Amino acid sequence: MAHHVRRSHFQRRTRHLYALVFDDERAVYIGQSVDPKQRASQHRASRGGWLRPHRMVVLEAIEGTYGDAEQREYVWRWVAHTAGWTVYVQPPNLIVNLGRRMPWWRRLEAWRTRLVVGWPI
Repeated sequence: MAHHVRRSHFQRRTRHLYALVFDDERAVYIGQSVDPKQRASQHRASRGGWLRPHRMVVLEAIEGTYGDAEQREYVWRWVAHTAGWTVYVQPPNLIVNLGRRMPWWRRLEAWRTRLVVGWPI
């Protein structure tokens, strides 16, 4: 099956990385968006999949492509994991296996991010 990729994925633009925080479960979902307010309302909608109470925390804004932001998503997932949080990849409650997508250089970047920026939750 062919996977459709939008042209906007290749455009360099400001992309916001965010965490949906499920405090009761000590779990997070890490995502990206060019419009965090619109994305927050999509997550809250009945079709958004996250029907349980959550809050959105913007982690950082980067200038880059979709792929650049996706690389930072993996970094933030590892930061959340090392801070003791369960990391979801999609509703309902699918937990990510972080080791499969974390080569040594990405883990190094995650540790650098955790030490310099910290885990803001």
